[in-house]
Amino acid sequence: MRLLYLQQLLVLPGAAGNDRCWQFARQWAAAGHDVTFVSSTAALPAGHPWRQLPAYPARVAAEGVEVWLLDIPYAHKMSFRRRVQAFAAYYRQAWRLCRRWRGQHDALLAYTAPLLVAWLGRRLARRLGLPFFLEVADVWPEVPIGMGLIPPGPWRAWLRNRTRRAYAAARRIFPFSEGMRDQILAQGVPAAKVVTIPNGADLTAFPFRDRSGHPAGTVRFLYTGTLGVANELSQLMRAWQQVEAAGQANWQLTVIGDGNDATRVRAEAQRLGLRQLTFLPQVPREALRDYLDQADVGLICFAPFPVLAANAATKFFDYLAAGLPLVINYEGWQADYLRAHTCGLAAPMGDEAALAAALIEMGTRSPAERAAMGRRGRALAEETFDRRQL
Repeated sequence: MRLLYLQQLLVLPGAAGNDRCWQFARQWAAAGHDVTFVSSTAALPAGHPWRQLPAYPARVAAEGVEVWLLDIPYAHKMSFRRRVQAFAAYYRQAWRLCRRWRGQHDALLAYTAPLLVAWLGRRLARRLGLPFFLEVADVWPEVPIGMGLIPPGPWRAWLRNRTRRAYAAARRIFPFSEGMRDQILAQGVPAAKVVTIPNGADLTAFPFRDRSGHPAGTVRFLYTGTLGVANELSQLMRAWQQVEAAGQANWQLTVIGDGNDATRVRAEAQRLGLRQLTFLPQVPREALRDYLDQADVGLICFAPFPVLAANAATKFFDYLAAGLPLVINYEGWQADYLRAHTCGLAAPMGDEAALAAALIEMGTRSPAERAAMGRRGRALAEETFDRRQL
């Protein structure tokens, strides 16, 4: 099969972020399929040679996978306006690049968000006479609508109409989670065309580590990933203040990452006078393994908007793979798995006191108890979320 794969923010080895698309493409190429990405330079690691090519669009290849690169800057710290401009630039440039590729591919797969990639995929597939498949990492525009960012009116109706047209054109839709599947079905999409393929765990990149020998009384909590408005990490800062007030002097919280809410989160931590807290910049996935190995508990935090409970955060799967018990601050499909497999705790969304109580409960368990939870989480990752099987 010859696959044309639209992914604006392709994460390669050595970069920070979710490298699921690249991992899948490598496996398909090894199985004899041809994969052509159309992406951008935005997610390339700093200093990567593909950032210094003489001209763009540029055609490159690695591990049997072809990549067409567009020079379009993007970062989560950008303003909403600048991010939309970057999405629109990708739409325009990718359309100009691909619109004459008739007969070169057998299928088209588009990765969304951003939502414009779904619209581009629908248009290109029709132009090139290809079956259209849609991979959904975030259900737009339902997420910004659910966060109150898009008020009722013509703009919201137009976005939903365009999205339904993309869903209708897709032969299959692949959401990252069961919660996202429910959100898509709620828009009237036939169940037969929606197939959940979880974000998945990279069991090789994050091998299991037995933490039963960690010293009692010293507990290292870890949050990794985006510090964005959707994460509302100020909640975690206020919950952590309650943890520090409980007198756990040997507990430490480390936050690794960056995003459009990072400045406000750090300011809130400073205002609260938190002492047992360390902020570190975003790191490549290869370097993340060392931090996961040293940690005792993995944390996930989302803002109190019910639509976000359907998330498929990469860190959820990374923590499971590494054998870390989890604490999350929302209900939903992930909380159901944590309870069913006794590998983590979930606090109600928006309840900072309950989040603090969950942190204290997890921290006061013995290293052996937490290690047993981590083993059950690793087993869940192996049985249900192994990317090599997905």
